[in-house]
Amino acid sequence: MKKLGSFSFKRRGLALMVTLAVVLVLTVYMTEYFFAAGLELRAMQSYQESQRGRSLAASGFKALTMAMMMDEREFWPLYQKMSQGMGLVAFPLGNGYLTALEVIPQDGYYNLNRFATVRGGTPQNIALWNLFRNELAEINIPPKEKGNEAVPLPEQTIADLFSAMNDWIDPDGLDYTGAGFGQGAEDSVYLLTAPEYRTRNAPLDRLEEIRLVRGFAESRLPWKEVQSRFTLVERSELTGNLYPGVICVNTASRDEIAHFLKMREMDSASTNALGGGFGAIQEEINRYARKADDIAEALAGNLEDPPEGFKGYDFSALDTELIRLGLNPGVTRQLFSVWNEYYRIRMRVEVNRVGVEVRALVRIPRSQTRVGSAVEVLEYQAR
Repeated sequence: MKKLGSFSFKRRGLALMVTLAVVLVLTVYMTEYFFAAGLELRAMQSYQESQRGRSLAASGFKALTMAMMMDEREFWPLYQKMSQGMGLVAFPLGNGYLTALEVIPQDGYYNLNRFATVRGGTPQNIALWNLFRNELAEINIPPKEKGNEAVPLPEQTIADLFSAMNDWIDPDGLDYTGAGFGQGAEDSVYLLTAPEYRTRNAPLDRLEEIRLVRGFAESRLPWKEVQSRFTLVERSELTGNLYPGVICVNTASRDEIAHFLKMREMDSASTNALGGGFGAIQEEINRYARKADDIAEALAGNLEDPPEGFKGYDFSALDTELIRLGLNPGVTRQLFSVWNEYYRIRMRVEVNRVGVEVRALVRIPRSQTRVGSAVEVLEYQAR
């Protein structure tokens, strides 16, 4: 009987151990299951909130661009007030909030896509090189090692980058020859890289694409400086004739107007190389550049009671102001506009602490009434 009892006790002990093992395995399994299920649930909720955020951002973007079609004299004061208030409080938007908004006119920026239509050796090519060199020469490149000073790019480096960008965007496969005398780069250069790739040979869709151009990464140009000087737009009636871009005197600041004019000054040798009527136009532009600070000061605040955010100049009042400064208003349309057409937009919305940021480039064609006729979305990203 003792042996039987001992055997029965061992069987019960073994069964208990097996049961405990099974319970332990099930506990671990169920814990992992519910943990994974919780993660999936949270991921699903996050995805749903992200989708709601994207939908809300798209709705907010559409509402903004519709508002931008109104007369700029009405839109800009509203935008300025909203922009100022954004630093203090978020604005309710549907079931979420608008937490950031930035609208930056692009008409006065350097349009890199002009490389697709301008041939080497033309007056426009000389003007493009002059402006490119002036813009990049003003940028100080951060030193590679601490303790060294930031210095501008050498002119030859700028010339090589100008030529390489021309080859990247222009439609042919021929090495660039034109103003600047830099070394270009066609497919034969990029096919030797790892990974290999080809030149675009077409207008760019996104500014970030210039990171692929030979020499750009090596130049170490601060991206913030690039974004504040260059853009990608189509040619319009507002983009001038000799230089790409005109600046809207009604929305540009004093510093922006002065910078815009100074960048367009050209030395006498290059001015003479333009020849004919273009040379005469550049001589007038040089006079504007030399008086850039005086012009900027005058245009920034000589109107009586200008509305907040929009000064209110028309071309007649603009010409009158330039004549008062002793300038020939004959090149006014080469430099200035009284409304904007291209805008870069950045806005951020949040839904249940999930944020979605929209970055876009739009065109709003306007007439003399300053009222937009359409909204053309040239670039849109939501992330």
